[in-house]
Amino acid sequence: MMADQRNYTENDRTDGVPQAITAEVDDTARTLQSKLATINDSDGLNRKNLLDIHSGIRRLDRRSVAPTSGEFWESTARPMSRRWAAASTEAIDTELAGLLNVIIGDAGSIVGEPDRQIGAPIEKRLLEALPDRSELDALGTLWQKRLRRAAMVAALPAMVQRVADDASLVVSEYEMALLDTPPWSQGDRLLSAYELAHRELVSHGRRSIATSVVKIVTFIDQTTPTERD
Repeated sequence: MMADQRNYTENDRTDGVPQAITAEVDDTARTLQSKLATINDSDGLNRKNLLDIHSGIRRLDRRSVAPTSGEFWESTARPMSRRWAAASTEAIDTELAGLLNVIIGDAGSIVGEPDRQIGAPIEKRLLEALPDRSELDALGTLWQKRLRRAAMVAALPAMVQRVADDASLVVSEYEMALLDTPPWSQGDRLLSAYELAHRELVSHGRRSIATSVVKIVTFIDQTTPTERD
């Protein structure tokens, strides 16, 4: 619970924010980061499930029963990414709602213009809890390297007939061709689905945090010294 507001003084501020509120914001950010990490472990895209799906599609392709990239998008890639995004969105909304309940409580209607100088450090701290792109970028790099190696192997017969300066171009041509075939086309769709879901999730998180911050700083601005004493 938030520290008793009755003990508030003007010295109890960090970056212009009452320390009691700063503590609650920090606690919310840490809890949210932990929840999002747990959700990512269960529903997010990682090296293991990316490579497992790649291997599974390859086996299906050997039996000529691999789904098309469009079918894979509808049946697997988009549902997987949406499940991750939905669970993450719920965690964000739940933690922000809890933060508002603790800070605002039964303070009544929130009116007036917020002080954005007060809101900036609160918003910054909460935004730090949102998932970044580092893991997706690492998976994209891994995928590109594997695709490049596969293209080099496939291009070897053609490369011996071309001059050295053309070798990179030949490999690039084979990369493009591989992206239209299993399992590379499906892997590309899977990465794209999670990149899209990540953008949607972060966009939602930023909007929700901005809305919450407006309410928090307005509450701070509208709480009179009498109410704080």
